[in-house]
Amino acid sequence: MNKIILNRDYLYEKNIIENISQKELSKILNVSVDTIQRNMKEYGIKREQGQWNLNKPLIITGEELEIINGCLLGDGCLTKNGRSENNAQFTYTNKNKDIVDYIYNKLNRFMKKVEYYEYKDKRTNKVYSRYSVRSELNSTFTILYNKWYINKIKTIPTDLILTSNTCYHWYIDDGSLIQGKSSQNIKLSTHCFNKKDLEDILLPQLSIYEPKLYKAEKEKEQFFIYISRKNIPRFLNYIGKCNIMSYLYKWEYQEYKNKAPTNHKYKQDAIINLIKQGLNNYQIGKILGMDASLVRYYKNKNLKVGEKHNEE
Repeated sequence: MNKIILNRDYLYEKNIIENISQKELSKILNVSVDTIQRNMKEYGIKREQGQWNLNKPLIITGEELEIINGCLLGDGCLTKNGRSENNAQFTYTNKNKDIVDYIYNKLNRFMKKVEYYEYKDKRTNKVYSRYSVRSELNSTFTILYNKWYINKIKTIPTDLILTSNTCYHWYIDDGSLIQGKSSQNIKLSTHCFNKKDLEDILLPQLSIYEPKLYKAEKEKEQFFIYISRKNIPRFLNYIGKCNIMSYLYKWEYQEYKNKAPTNHKYKQDAIINLIKQGLNNYQIGKILGMDASLVRYYKNKNLKVGEKHNEE
């Protein structure tokens, strides 16, 4: 069998200069990885220490940086390549494919294709699936890495600016619309960041939404940001409509109408009469133009006699 001879300059350009892996090159050229390795060895092409940074620094646009920063506040991460301190890589991983596809489409000029993988969690003994997308190695991501990581620990950069786009991606990853017994609130998980950075960097930029910082667990120094019900519409309007199907539920805000009014005495006789007729809370509320939970409030707090009569 004749040996496959590949072009030396092409191999050097793609593998050394552009940082395209041998595996990816084998797919492009429709040859085996062994063929790539043999040709490079025969040509004497070898990656030396420091050669992982021969590609030109990447120019990231303002919108791209906003997305990356939002992801880094959430599920995104930056990692340095073990073979060189001069290059880092941005990676985003999530269980939902639509958000990973969305990140890829927004950043596709320097991102590799979306990958699927499964892993087994030793704690639960269950197999979980994830989708992941990662960037090319580049010195620009090293600059970002040095901003976001101190002693390999993710830390909020002091010059981080929160924009609507950044907050949108942060909310997608680590935000929750919490359903309480009678209301809703927004929770932004910030467990991996220290309290001082949250107070000095994030809270001042969210001040219009009157955020509060709460300790997540009594025994650990972990915190989350709380936004009350009255500021939910303002915050959701600021970050914009959700266009990721898997996360539409985080925008399902409801206007609650069950707050006890200062005076509804004029309806008490009507409520008592309807209770005596055996109508339920929903039916009474519909007739009187009141929320069913508000009817329940008056039954429990002010109309015990009427409620007792109904139970009999």
